[in-house]
Order: sequence, then structure tokens, then C-alpha cells
Amino acid sequence: MKKLRQEFADTMVEVGLEDDKLIVMVGDISHGILQKFNQKCPGRYFNVGICEPTIIGMAAGMYKSGLIPTVHTIAPFIIERAYEQIKLDFGYQNYGINLISVGSAFDYSQLGCSHHCYADISLMKHFSKANIFFPAS
Repeated sequence: MKKLRQEFADTMVEVGLEDDKLIVMVGDISHGILQKFNQKCPGRYFNVGICEPTIIGMAAGMYKSGLIPTVHTIAPFIIERAYEQIKLDFGYQNYGINLISVGSAFDYSQLGCSHHCYADISLMKHFSKANIFFPAS
């Protein structure tokens, strides 16, 4: 059985080959599994680093220019740290974004409480157009 993160990476390649508007942005994570996307879809893979509010602002600009942003990093970093930008750039303006996280709840418990995300699903439920997919549910 394929690991879920690998399924995500393979899906990005599949969709990216069919739709040149797909952009994948990461917060300094999953470089290895996303190299195939980077190679097959040149110029559409960006490692923004650990700048989560910035990555959301960049994704909003890309969406506004007609692209389809997919942002990937650890759950508390993308949901909790960048929530204000998600709310302003996507919630209020009804922009579209794909947020793909890892590390919900206790998935990264060995890294301490900064890597726990208890509220990711409840925070995202505040947006009427949000579709939330949680593989464990």
C-alpha cells in the first residue's frame, strides 16, 4: 500500500501534467517526494521556506492571476500560524486554494507541542466553501 504523502506527490504530477495552471508551494517539507513534480512541471514548484503567512499571500496572488495554488506543510504551521492570511486572502475574497497538511493532532508528537495541531479542522470549518478531507475519519 502506498503511503499517503506519496499518493499526494503522485497526484500532483498527474494533475500537473494535465493542467499547467497547477502550482505546488511547500514550506520547507517533502522535497524528495515532490522532485518528480519539479522535474516534470518546471517552474511550478516553489519552496518558500518557513514563511507560512507569506506562502498564503503568494498563493492568493497566484490564484488571482489565474493559477491553481496547492500549499503543503505541517498542519499547525499552515493553519494556525497563517490563519489570518487564510481568512483575509481566501475566506473573505472567496478565492480558491488547496491546503495539504501533515501532522494534524499528535502526528508529530515527538517534536513537541509546537508541532501539534488540535484546531485545524475546526478553524477551517469557519469557511462556508471549505471542503475538508481527513483520511483518519
